[in-house]
Amino acid sequence: MRLHVPLRLLCTLSAATLLVGCGFFAYQEESYTLETTTWRIVQVDGVDVPRGGQRDLAPHFVFDTGDGRSHGATGCNRFSASYRATGSELAFAEIVTTEVACADEVRARVEAELLETLPEVTSYRIQGDKLWLYGGATMRIAAERW
Repeated sequence: MRLHVPLRLLCTLSAATLLVGCGFFAYQEESYTLETTTWRIVQVDGVDVPRGGQRDLAPHFVFDTGDGRSHGATGCNRFSASYRATGSELAFAEIVTTEVACADEVRARVEAELLETLPEVTSYRIQGDKLWLYGGATMRIAAERW
C-alpha cells in the first residue's frame, strides 16, 4: 500500500520544519530599560533582601524619565535621589529619605546597607529582567523587574 501525499502539503510541512529548526520562531527575551521599569531590589552586597511586608515599602527603584530623579523605598522608608546615567555609567547624588523608625531589625539593616551603597554605584548592566549595579568591578546591588 502506497501513501499519496500531495506535493504542496509535503513542501509546506518541510518548509515549516526547516524554519522552526533554524530558530526562526525562537524565543526572544524581552529587554527593559533603566528608566521605564520598576526594579525590585533583591540583593545588597551579597545579602538577600527579604520579601514580604508592605508592597509600597519593599526595596525598589523607579528611575524617572528625563528629569534625572530616582525614587523608591528602602524597606522601612521612602527615598529620592538625583542620578546621572551615561552609557553604562550610573551615579547617585542628593539622596534623601523619610525618617520613619524601623521596627524590623532585618529591614533596618537592609535599609542602612542600601543607603550606604547607593553613593558608591558607578555603573549598571541590564540583562533580560535583571539589573545589576556596580561599584567599580564589584556587583553591589541586584534587582529584578517588578
